[in-house]
Amino acid sequence: MTPRRQIFRQQALNLYVQGREKTMLPRSVAPPVFLFLWALLGLVLTAILFAWQAQVPISIQSAGVLTQNGQITPQPNGEVLALLFVPVTPSMQLQIGQTVSLQLPATGEPLTASIRSIAPDVVTPNAARQRYGLTGDLAFTITQPSIVVLANLPTPLPADVSAGRSVSAQVRVGSRSLLSLLPDLLRGIVGG
Repeated sequence: MTPRRQIFRQQALNLYVQGREKTMLPRSVAPPVFLFLWALLGLVLTAILFAWQAQVPISIQSAGVLTQNGQITPQPNGEVLALLFVPVTPSMQLQIGQTVSLQLPATGEPLTASIRSIAPDVVTPNAARQRYGLTGDLAFTITQPSIVVLANLPTPLPADVSAGRSVSAQVRVGSRSLLSLLPDLLRGIVGG
């Protein structure tokens, strides 16, 4: 009996066996894709760190009136100041010298003022109306407990700026990290 002859060469069989033993990675975990995913994770972590460190100023809308010599009625001479009623917030950080953005409702003219003094106590809307003699529209714009702030106006003043005029103001009351705004943003998107 003659020995059986093999159809395949021994070298071809060895290569076939080595090929079957070699580990094959799916394309999703191939080295270039794997490096790209690590780089993407690094970018996401860097963005989160930036959002954690970045601070966003928080401002609150307040109403006020221009006064002269402590009076709401115009006086012959004297310094014109803004008497602002800033609604109380839990994380309020008001400081003397802090800038405040004022706007005259009639003309829409913007003014920048600086805080001169801050009253130590909180006043209710009724107490503010009685203590400062507020009447008309300003008496009804104060709807919640407020802190009374006196602000210096820039000089020279525009010709139409006089005591008794109402003003609206944007007062910076603090800051929050950008990351802390994410739940509010998601709640607005989801609608909850």
